[in-house]
Amino acid sequence: MDVGANSCHQNTSKTLQMRYFENVPQRTLFETIIAAIYAYFGFRPQLCGLITSSMLSGKIQICMHKIVFVILLILFCRLDVSAQMKITQEEYAVYAVVLKDIYKYNRETYSNKSHFVILNKTKADVELLDLVSSRKYRKLVADFKVKNSTSEIIEKRFPSGAYSETYYLVSQTEVDELLERGRIETEKLHAERKLNSSVIYVNTPVEPWIPFFQKYPESSGLYILSRVGFSGQFALVHVKGNRGWNGFSRNYILEKVKGEWRIVSISGSQWK
Repeated sequence: MDVGANSCHQNTSKTLQMRYFENVPQRTLFETIIAAIYAYFGFRPQLCGLITSSMLSGKIQICMHKIVFVILLILFCRLDVSAQMKITQEEYAVYAVVLKDIYKYNRETYSNKSHFVILNKTKADVELLDLVSSRKYRKLVADFKVKNSTSEIIEKRFPSGAYSETYYLVSQTEVDELLERGRIETEKLHAERKLNSSVIYVNTPVEPWIPFFQKYPESSGLYILSRVGFSGQFALVHVKGNRGWNGFSRNYILEKVKGEWRIVSISGSQWK
């Protein structure tokens, strides 16, 4: 079709639609929705009017009203659930308190800058919740379990501080690739060592992590965060840290006092 003719056809179609919608105030809300749907997909306005007038009669009209209501309700619920599932700023405030505590220990213990490398999706070790045994935390644990029934994306929304001046969010795929490369390189190294039996080597668990620390030389390992459970003034978060040669898996319970979160309990395990 000629460009000018195509442009003329589009203008004519838009004009017809505009004329059609000039009469919208005279229609019901339902008729307007139906008409808008058909107009959006390019149906002729005359056809829209025919379909709406034929459909909107008696019991069919009532049925269609119910269908539209259900569709709108489903869409609203999906938006509401999506908003609830997203990690809140209050959760990031809890993360900040816990990470600051870990960062302080790392800076006192290790010689590098202790940058955090954090998995970009939440994950929780639910089995460790058995360590949170106090009856007053039952609702807290229940909310924690609900929040961590799915994995959510962690964004760069951590409150400012020395701990967060430089940090990295990484995918599980990237971590797996780095550790797999380290495993392959370690196997090759062990094979070479066997050929030189006169030298005694000591195997260390950090070897598969060499590619990881080559990419993130100033890091203090990989950290995995859970969603934060809340109940009243209390919060519960699970943090796992792995440095290759050692690591930990801990539950942190925090209490909000005068508007600030404070760590009141730490439980879990660690390895060397």
